[in-house]
Amino acid sequence: MKRPFEAYGRLTHRGSRLRWAKEGFDDLDKSTSFCVGAAPRRSTSSLGMAGEFSVPSHTIYFAGYLDAVGRHYTDEKRLCALTAAVMPSKILDRLAIRTTTPVENMVREFERGISQFLNTDPKNRLLFYLTEYFCWYKDLSDTCECEKLRLEGGDLSHDHIAYRLFVDHQHEVLFLAYWKDKGAMPNKSLERTSGI
Repeated sequence: MKRPFEAYGRLTHRGSRLRWAKEGFDDLDKSTSFCVGAAPRRSTSSLGMAGEFSVPSHTIYFAGYLDAVGRHYTDEKRLCALTAAVMPSKILDRLAIRTTTPVENMVREFERGISQFLNTDPKNRLLFYLTEYFCWYKDLSDTCECEKLRLEGGDLSHDHIAYRLFVDHQHEVLFLAYWKDKGAMPNKSLERTSGI
């Protein structure tokens, strides 16, 4: 039995080189932190990959990468937490969805949103791959609808971003990123992926 991402290996070299060239990267010979591989953001659907894509498996993989990115940006004063989960999940315990806004171009919206949230250039390697893995939901599925959420409740700060994806009419995936003052008491429902 194939491992969930084994099939994507053949896309890594060709696809990432196309994007590297297009977006101006010049460090292809260097290893990438926290990364197993990458797929092209917009061309994979034409390569017949949709049948091999598993939303639950990818979400576990993506959540692990998000945890690593969050640890990278966490400092002595603030916790940076990023996570993703297939619903239902404890991720929304004690939280309420205040507003939902349909997202027309989830690639552009997510790239802009996460780079502003982390105050980092979207061409940064960590963000580059983070955006790639988010966009696999769209590129490797038949249908994917995206909403931007504003949440409230618990001890979630205003400084957060959240997206909800509806993939192939059968999976609902929630992405959440937030900053928290390390002096604040932790909300168990918002701990990193190990608590979800």
